[in-house]
Amino acid sequence: MTLDQFNSLEQVAAADHLRQCCVSERWIEGMLAARPFDSLEALYTAANSVWLNLDKNDYLQAFEGHPKIGDVESLRAKYAIPKRLRQVNKPPSIRLMRQR
Repeated sequence: MTLDQFNSLEQVAAADHLRQCCVSERWIEGMLAARPFDSLEALYTAANSVWLNLDKNDYLQAFEGHPKIGDVESLRAKYAIPKRLRQVNKPPSIRLMRQR
């Protein structure tokens, strides 16, 4: 996804994408309020600024979104990509090699 595509998303869709980075609702709200971003640097600056202005409960909520150390199954579930998407995202040469 490009920055322009992210900037043009509806609020709910943009929040869903941001939630993949951090589950703190206040962080997500802050990032949504900062859109649109002129550059990736502006996005990173906003992310850092919003993060630094959260309170303890927001940080705890953010940390709850991360799997516990050693919990491999939750990592697999969180980052699983459906097989059909893995095929689509591979370069054509790899897809052709697999079809042979």
